[in-house]
Amino acid sequence: MNRTRSNTRGILMLAILIAVAVSAVNAAVFVYYPMDIAASWSKRPIYFDTTGTNAGGPDLSGTITVTLSEDGTDADITVHPSRRGTTLYHNIMKIKNEDDQTYYLWIKVNKAFSNSSITEAVLIVGSTQINLRQTGTTSIGSINPNGELSVSLRLKISSSGTGSDDASIELVYSPQSDETPP
Repeated sequence: MNRTRSNTRGILMLAILIAVAVSAVNAAVFVYYPMDIAASWSKRPIYFDTTGTNAGGPDLSGTITVTLSEDGTDADITVHPSRRGTTLYHNIMKIKNEDDQTYYLWIKVNKAFSNSSITEAVLIVGSTQINLRQTGTTSIGSINPNGELSVSLRLKISSSGTGSDDASIELVYSPQSDETPP
């Protein structure tokens, strides 16, 4: 009986070793099917613009600075709010649609303001308010063909001295609204 158990254990171990060896061989086989992918880009339909806005206007300490990339797809905003109270930067830039179709827009806050002296930080796009003190994605609705939306910024600071902080956001747009962008 011991010899039968010993043989059974030996056969079982051999079967396990063969199974492991075969599975390792099978895992090393890959099949590739060819695919062609074409990418064709064109002029951007949605862009930032400062024409007719308060960008470049006087600030509490300097100017309201809005720097746009050559094609209006990247914006850097620098403001100098009061260290106490609420400062509203009204109509500092616009989001424009120069296409002939409607686009759906979101603002994605990748890095929020974190300085505790900034008690309120809100980006206002059209009538939608986006909290810049927390990360996440907020729908701002749609922009019609040849439409535009005003962009404003409201900051509430409570500080006894000087300080600074920054946030990083993205404008996301799509011709469909079925799902929120990742």
